[in-house]
Amino acid sequence: MSSPAFLSTVPGLRAAMLTIDGLALCCFNSGAKYWEVAYIRGQRHALNMTIQEFDADDQPVGDISEFPVDEGVLSFGIRLSHGSEAHFQIHPRGGPFAGDFNRHRGDNDPNDLGWMIDLAGPDPRHGSVTGLKPPGSSNRPSVTLARIRHSLLFTSEPDDNAVRLSPKSADDPSAPGSFELGRTNKEISGLLLATDPGEIIFESDPAGSLSIGPLPYDETHYYKIEIINMDEEPNEIKNGYVKGDFDNFYEVINVDGEQKDLWAIPRLSPRFFSTPDGDCNPGLLSLPTIEGLITPS
Repeated sequence: MSSPAFLSTVPGLRAAMLTIDGLALCCFNSGAKYWEVAYIRGQRHALNMTIQEFDADDQPVGDISEFPVDEGVLSFGIRLSHGSEAHFQIHPRGGPFAGDFNRHRGDNDPNDLGWMIDLAGPDPRHGSVTGLKPPGSSNRPSVTLARIRHSLLFTSEPDDNAVRLSPKSADDPSAPGSFELGRTNKEISGLLLATDPGEIIFESDPAGSLSIGPLPYDETHYYKIEIINMDEEPNEIKNGYVKGDFDNFYEVINVDGEQKDLWAIPRLSPRFFSTPDGDCNPGLLSLPTIEGLITPS
C-alpha cells in the first residue's frame, strides 16, 4: 500500500507502521489519548503479532519475528520512550474522521475511519449499546485488550463490495429485515509517532506474559507491527455471501435492539489463506473507553 497523502501533514518521527486486522474492536480513549483494541479470544480465531524491521528506503532488514499472544494475556501495551501526541491536534479522534461521512457517497476519503462499522452508531440498526459485558459474565469469551499509545490509525482501504446486515436469528442474508449496509473497511493501518529517536516499549499483564523488545528506532529505520486475530476455520456461505464474524461482538457488548449478522461477498485474502474473507474486519465502538471488558464490575 502506498503512503496515504494525508500523512504528509502529520507531524512526528515514524517509529512503526501498524496493521490491525481480524476480529477486533477499536475504541479511541480521547481522555488518555490512545487507542484501545479488544481482541475477542477463542471464537475460531487466533491472535498473533509479527514484527519486522525496515530501513529508511522501506526495505526489510532481517526476518519477520512472530509472537503468538496466548489467551492468558489479559492486556498488553505498546508505547514509545519519546512518543508524540502532536498528531492529535490535527486528528483529535485518533485518526481521520469526516464529520459528514456517509458510506454511500462516492467521494469519501478512502482512509477515513468511518468505514469501520461503529457499534455505538446508527448503521447496525440494533438499538443502543447499553453496556459492556465484564469478565466473568455468563458464557462471555475472554478478551485481550491492547493499549496502543502515540498512535494514529486509518483505514487501509475500503472493501470493493457492499456488505449486508440481517437479523441474527434468521441466519440468512436475504431474510426479512435484512438490508445492504454499503462498503466497509478492510484492515486498519496506523503509525507510532515520536518526537525523537528512542525505543518501542512493550508491556503486558500478567507481567512477562508477552516478551518483546524494547526495539530501538531512529530516522534510519522503523518497524512494521501486525496484530491480527485471524480466522482458523471457514465460515458459512449462503446465497453468494459468506457469514461474517460481526455477531461475535455481541458476546462482549449489550444492545437493546435486534442483534445482526454481517454477510459479505467472498474474496480470497492474502492474510486468511484457508478461508474466504471479506467478513472478518475490525469494528469501532465510539465509547469513552472499553477498559470494562477486562475490569470486573
